[in-house]
Amino acid sequence: MLTHFLFHLVQPLIAASSSASSSSGETIGLSAGKSIALGVGAGGGAAGAGAGIGILFGKVIESVTRQPEMRDE
Repeated sequence: MLTHFLFHLVQPLIAASSSASSSSGETIGLSAGKSIALGVGAGGGAAGAGAGIGILFGKVIESVTRQPEMRDE
């Protein structure tokens, strides 16, 4: 969903820069916009997953600190 939003955000800029280009230039510009949006979206997804894993292990450490007898479970 984020990649779709970013693609629509970048698309007018690509269309404006390639309006004087040939049809192959427009295809390259469109492909570049999709690649940029995909990269930013994948980076955002990786950051979200990293934050989730960090919260998970933080809660595990916190729970073991509160109840050390439950460490083996």
